[in-house]
Amino acid sequence: MRRAPDPRSLAAATLLLALASASVARADAPTTSSCVSANERAIALRYANKLRASEEASLACSVLACPRDVRNVCSKRAAELHALVPTVVFELKDAQGNDVTGVAVTIDGQPVAERPESPAIAADPGEHTFTFTAPGQPAVEKRLVLSAGALGRHEFVVLGPPKAVVPAGSESATTGLGTRKVAALTVGGLGVVGVVVGSVFGALTYSSWSSVGSACGPGGASRCSGNPTAVDADRSGAVTDGAASTVAFVVGGALIATGVVLFLTGGHRDTGASAAIVPSVGPGQAGLVVQGAF
Repeated sequence: MRRAPDPRSLAAATLLLALASASVARADAPTTSSCVSANERAIALRYANKLRASEEASLACSVLACPRDVRNVCSKRAAELHALVPTVVFELKDAQGNDVTGVAVTIDGQPVAERPESPAIAADPGEHTFTFTAPGQPAVEKRLVLSAGALGRHEFVVLGPPKAVVPAGSESATTGLGTRKVAALTVGGLGVVGVVVGSVFGALTYSSWSSVGSACGPGGASRCSGNPTAVDADRSGAVTDGAASTVAFVVGGALIATGVVLFLTGGHRDTGASAAIVPSVGPGQAGLVVQGAF
């Protein structure tokens, strides 16, 4: 038959467990000596500009188990240091501006401890090298000089390959037109300039022939009134200006026609177009010939 447990034995066991728990609690609690030591360590670390380590030591001697005087000094210092330790918030993007996740971050080669409650990374004042590593991508380094009290500094970091660049010549960077259409506008513009120049020389030709007609009458009679030298100069100028006007009109018209053809047949992505203007001289005539591959 099973015997019932002795009440006195149960009471003794309960007392032993309570004493053991109290002994463990006293062993975990900081002593006056450890509180004083943490306070001295915090002071030395602060003078060494190691603000983060000084803040941790100050928190260690700010607990209720420490003497009140030490606890008050450590609590005040911990609050001051918390406001001085600089923090950085990094925005991690790819070349297209999308957020990048799963990035490992190190400071001066040491891994950054994740803090779910805040995206900010704390570091001591001074120069630091931050390294960012995304899966399947080369590491990216960023050097920053952090100042005491600079909280929540924002920095952008681009990870991954750069954005694809459109090859030169496949499309105009400013207008989006194909190479052939860009060439068409250029050739057409030169044609307009040629027509304008032809018009100017045509006006000069008309003016010179008008002077000759006034001095010699209709048909440019051989006997002309006035200064023969001036009449001969007007006649010579009229011939020269007339030839220049004709050439300019011919070339300008040809260039405009070529530009129109290029523009109408050009696409947004063509392989290119080339054109060359070649002088053409023959008996009693002169001009320019447009050659090329379009």
